[in-house]
Amino acid sequence: MNNTIPIALLKSFVMFGELDDRALESIVQISETELFPANSIIVKQGEHGEKIYFVLEGSAEAYIINKEGNEVIVGIIEKGNFFGELALLIDGIRNCFVKAKTDCTLLSLTKNKFQMLVEKYHSINNALLIMLSQRLGSTLHLMSEKKQNILVVMLISDQAMSRVNHFETYFKEISPNPVMIIDKEMTKDEITKLSNQHENKFILYKSNKPPEEYLLKIAKHIINFNHNESNQFVLNNGVSTWKIEHTARKITNKTIGIALCSGGAPGAAHFGVLKVLHEANIPLDYIVGTSVGAVAGGTYAFGYPMEKVVSQLHDIFNQSAWISLISLIRHLSLNFSGILKNSFYKKILYSFFGDSLIEDAKLPFAAIASDLYTGNTIIIKSGKVIDAVIASNAAPVIFEPVRSRTGLLVDGVATSPLPIQELIDSGIDIKIAVPIPQLDLAGCIKQNPKLLSVFLRTRSMMAEQITQSTTALANVIIRPQVNGIGMDDWKKLNIIIEAGETAAKIALKRIQYLFHARS
Repeated sequence: MNNTIPIALLKSFVMFGELDDRALESIVQISETELFPANSIIVKQGEHGEKIYFVLEGSAEAYIINKEGNEVIVGIIEKGNFFGELALLIDGIRNCFVKAKTDCTLLSLTKNKFQMLVEKYHSINNALLIMLSQRLGSTLHLMSEKKQNILVVMLISDQAMSRVNHFETYFKEISPNPVMIIDKEMTKDEITKLSNQHENKFILYKSNKPPEEYLLKIAKHIINFNHNESNQFVLNNGVSTWKIEHTARKITNKTIGIALCSGGAPGAAHFGVLKVLHEANIPLDYIVGTSVGAVAGGTYAFGYPMEKVVSQLHDIFNQSAWISLISLIRHLSLNFSGILKNSFYKKILYSFFGDSLIEDAKLPFAAIASDLYTGNTIIIKSGKVIDAVIASNAAPVIFEPVRSRTGLLVDGVATSPLPIQELIDSGIDIKIAVPIPQLDLAGCIKQNPKLLSVFLRTRSMMAEQITQSTTALANVIIRPQVNGIGMDDWKKLNIIIEAGETAAKIALKRIQYLFHARS
């Protein structure tokens, strides 16, 4: 029996993330804490497995012994991850060794107790099925993949050398495979032979001549540092540092995207999350947000320092005038599609975005809304930022819907409160999700509810179900502990943002491991 594990730490595991505190406390009661010193063997390949392990502190490495008797590392298991579930669910035999890289503190559950939890809690079962499917897909891909060199042709010139050097340096830093750089002209036969060798290397072949037809056919990627060409990565004069490094991440399958959730005041935790990621130099290739997540994502995409944004938010919510009776009356809607006009908070958002266009952001950004006509999720990637963010925040009944060229838009909570699917559809490799509890437990429905509170509670119930079902699709989940904070409790802004910072710091090692992992 174990009574020393913090509930918040258990909640950081994807498998337990949707459970309430009472359920987590019951897991603590039936679990054991086990300590393993660095370099000790935790499980052995081929032995019968009777436990699943969750890493509370430290890190371990999984490896197999191949036919030649050599150790082959198949993965690193960091804090917040688990291992050993396959032996409990399939044939009972361990398929690899796991060795402690550092001193490790593990939480363990026996086979019977774990199976009991899987049967009792649907969220554990669902998360497990998704993760097992992902692991199986990765395994099958690796088994079927024919390893060979990856040819990247770089069309360069003397004027482009600073950009070329930047790209090469960054590419070698993040590449999951060895990198060979060729800066002399080679014959067709030499290049073809080199690219067909089964060494699983990246070959960066630099040429200052227009590519011949055979190069266009055998090259996996072509980077043009001089001219705009279709079907090529273009890094010509004036390109940003972000674009150069994004291209390297795209080619090496290291792109990182983040999905920011709705959630009212608790959603301000996004600002704390983004602050920590920025300070840790985590590069983002796409940021997509719903409702308050769109506000946070938009400010970050345009390069506003999070400290400045938070300071402005404090100023806004410390001023009572913006919610005064006179202010409310001035902004009342007369068309009965919503209580308030969108101009109620347009002035607030204008202080952040002005007339900026989404296309001018420092990194790709999208705001999520819902179309009342079609019921579809609307992904807004162009036009004025302020219009996109207002549409994403247009809560039905409270605010007027936003008319667009193609529909009538309300906030994205109705169809996509946590827009991870957009990261998947955009081909992002490392997907980060920041789910915020959607049920306002601090303002729980009263015995004699009014019309608006019934609507808001119903909306929150729906959003919570969608959020729970999509969270497990992410590679990394950052879960701020903001339970018990009301949707309109903006006076707790400091506490909320700090919760975002704390959660992001816990997830940093996982993000860094995925970004630097070798294939």
